[in-house]
Amino acid sequence: MQPPHVCNISDLVLGVVYHESGAEPYEGQVAVAQTIYESSRATGLSPEEIVTAKNAYADPKPIDQVSDSIRQACHQVFCEHKGISEQPIRYFYSTAGGFYSQWHETSPNLEYVTTIGAHKFYKLKGDV
Repeated sequence: MQPPHVCNISDLVLGVVYHESGAEPYEGQVAVAQTIYESSRATGLSPEEIVTAKNAYADPKPIDQVSDSIRQACHQVFCEHKGISEQPIRYFYSTAGGFYSQWHETSPNLEYVTTIGAHKFYKLKGDV
């Protein structure tokens, strides 16, 4: 019998996913984690490098604040490789408070995929 798969998700990534989606439904938490995962796969950068890129993600919340649902969402994406969308979503923004991101909405390189809670998710045009 094979030993169980062990998957380590850094406190940094957990803290960022929590800051970005802690108030969102579980599906939104999974989708935010999926953007990090998909970006990591596409670029060859580590998830930690993705979340610390300039102007990419919010700063991480302390690990002791991270909820069980965030931990489960990250486990589902990073360990089980199961996202919320079959599309390779790599970008999102929050519409909370009526915020509108002209960059996301008008970029000729992005294609809208879905809205979950207060987040709108996009993929790069041509990504399958």
